[in-house]
Order: sequence, then C-alpha cells, then structure tokens
Amino acid sequence: MPQEGTNPFIGVIGALERVEEIKVETVVPQKILNNVLGEMLKSHPYEEVAYDLYKIENKGKSFGLGRVANLNEKISLEELANLIKEKLKMKHIRVVGDLNTDITRVAVVTGSGSSYVKDAKNKGAQVLITGDLKYHEAQDALDIGMTIIDCGHYESEYIFKDIMKTFLDEKVDLEVIQSNVDLNPIKTI
Repeated sequence: MPQEGTNPFIGVIGALERVEEIKVETVVPQKILNNVLGEMLKSHPYEEVAYDLYKIENKGKSFGLGRVANLNEKISLEELANLIKEKLKMKHIRVVGDLNTDITRVAVVTGSGSSYVKDAKNKGAQVLITGDLKYHEAQDALDIGMTIIDCGHYESEYIFKDIMKTFLDEKVDLEVIQSNVDLNPIKTI
C-alpha cells in the first residue's frame, strides 16, 4: 500500500495493490554476487525488490568448463576443421598442427579456451576445439604435440542460445524469450 509522499509505480496512494509475481531461484558464485545483485536491483520494474540470499556450503561435483569425447570414427584434422567450419557456417577457420593428423578424441571449450591445451592433452584429446587462440599459445600447443581448431570466440558460442532456449522450454514452466541480438564485434574481410 503506497503511503503519503510516495510515487508508486502501480496503484494509488492509500489503496492496497495486489500483483502477480514470479519467484526466481538461482545459484550465484560469490565472486559475481555483487554484480548480479546490482543488475537485479537496476532492472526491477518497481519500488523495492524482495530477495533472499542463502549461503550454500556444499561444494558439489565440479565438471569444468569443457568436454572431452571419443569420435565414432577417426577423421583427419583437416576434415574435422572443414566439418566444423560447415556446421558453424564459417568462411574461414584457423588450425594448428599437421592437417593429416588422425583424430579420434576431441576436447571442446567454447569461447576463450586456449589456456586448456595442456588439460585437453592430459585427458587424451588429440585436438582442442576452441576460440581466441593467441600466437604463443599455438606455439606451445605444437611443442607438446597438440593440435587446435580455433573457431573464434563468437563462433564457438552463438549456437548456445538456441540450445539453451530449447532446454528451458522443456524444463521450466515460464515463457522463455530468446534474444534476437546477434553481435560479433570482430569482422573478417
């Protein structure tokens, strides 16, 4: 009920207003909690947002950022790079290593995952598929006998919004609105 001296977003002063609300629960890592709270408060449509914070002490099982998988059949590094280029609708793709290398086990880290080259190698992968590869990281990969397919940061992540929308549509009873914004700040000419 808005009181005298207020400027209510909805309703009128002195009258009790009832609205339908949605409760959202999420887990937020401590290191970004302040940013998440700030964005929530900034985007809330009226008066004061109601929220609770609960510290979760259980660590859970950590799965890491990427995935490692075996292929059903071996494929050359060049064939795999061309397949990825086709699936991601890319005109160009960067590859580190001998294009004739047989690949049977791959590691994938979307975005900027080139710092995981050694981890991928230690998991038995022959190639790391990622983005944002730097020159010296490519040299380091060659030095340890690892190959890399660099799709680009944006190219390795843009398909995620389709996958996430499909997943959420199946799992939650909420209207899921997929962003139509498609921004890649890097142009290849």
